[in-house]
Amino acid sequence: MVVFVFMKLARPTVRLFSTSTAIQESERVTKRSVSIDSIKKLHAHLIRNDLHKEPSSISEVVRSYALSPPYLDKARLVFYQIKRPTFLVWNHMIRGLSQSDQPSEAIRMYIRMYHQGLSGNNLTFIFVFKACGRVPDIVRGQMVHVHALKLGFQSYLFVSNALIHMYASCRDLDLAQKVFDRMEDRDIVSWNSLMCGFAQHSSFNDVLRVFEAMQSANVKADSVTMVKVILACTYLGEFGIADAVVKYIEEHHVGIDVYLGNTMIDMYGRRGLVNLARQVFDRMPERNIVSWNAMTDGLGSGFSFRRSCFSDEQQLEKALECCQLILKACISFRVCGQMANIVVKLTKDSCLVCPKKKQGGIGMEAESYNSVYYPPVKMDWPCF
Repeated sequence: MVVFVFMKLARPTVRLFSTSTAIQESERVTKRSVSIDSIKKLHAHLIRNDLHKEPSSISEVVRSYALSPPYLDKARLVFYQIKRPTFLVWNHMIRGLSQSDQPSEAIRMYIRMYHQGLSGNNLTFIFVFKACGRVPDIVRGQMVHVHALKLGFQSYLFVSNALIHMYASCRDLDLAQKVFDRMEDRDIVSWNSLMCGFAQHSSFNDVLRVFEAMQSANVKADSVTMVKVILACTYLGEFGIADAVVKYIEEHHVGIDVYLGNTMIDMYGRRGLVNLARQVFDRMPERNIVSWNAMTDGLGSGFSFRRSCFSDEQQLEKALECCQLILKACISFRVCGQMANIVVKLTKDSCLVCPKKKQGGIGMEAESYNSVYYPPVKMDWPCF
């Protein structure tokens, strides 16, 4: 056991800009947050004044279109009209594509830039590594990694963090660890990226190992760290460590956001500690459907059937979204007597599914669950 010491292109009815001040106005617009409508007007103005092919003038238009998914194709059209795109314009396009539903296009855009004799800068590599991780494409990821090494960009903290995330997303956790180990400087994102990679691929012992090293290095954890550590403890059954982590959260005033709250509720629910799960649930400033499902599932698993029937206000807020799990929590002759016909059937079938789940046989669980026959049953809902 690991022991831790916690220390509309706009209608041109009105000319918005004069020809003589076109470039100045485009620069002024660039310096503030502008809406797509404003960008459309700026774009129309640049076209009227034949400035849409100048990278310094059109850069903000490309950026805004590229970072707005509905306008990504329009960003391409604008980009391909530019005479000689600068690093900044290339980066806008690569960034937009890297976070779109077609991240492989970001990699192709980078390769095209590279073949035109432009090597990119640190931001370029961050966006490309993100795209490689999302595809995932470790072959091209390693190719771009070599480019970054040759140019000396791997020494940049954010580039190394993006590399760790890329290799972890591509399931090469050994390379992710090597990049991490060779970093001269690390921040909380570095540690979290490595832990997230291990957690994503169910290497939960490694999550705890990295967290122990993080504590030894006196790095203060945040809510992202806590989510991964509690998740690892839950799956490994290391509830003593989980309790120590909760104590750390309280002592170091780590904010409990919706993700951390959901993870804590799930952890307590699996242990049958319904009161503690409910305390976390009640303290959460924000909840989502996962919060309600985890709480209801925990109540059902802990045999607190009556308490699963929340107050009227809570029912109104999430009853429809949670009805499937509320049904599970309400399987009790005492609370839902009218449902006796379905109770016997569900209870018997649950005995078939749950042991296989505890053994880790997820595929077997799904097979058993799908093979269960549920006859049509006419039911009343006494809980509502």
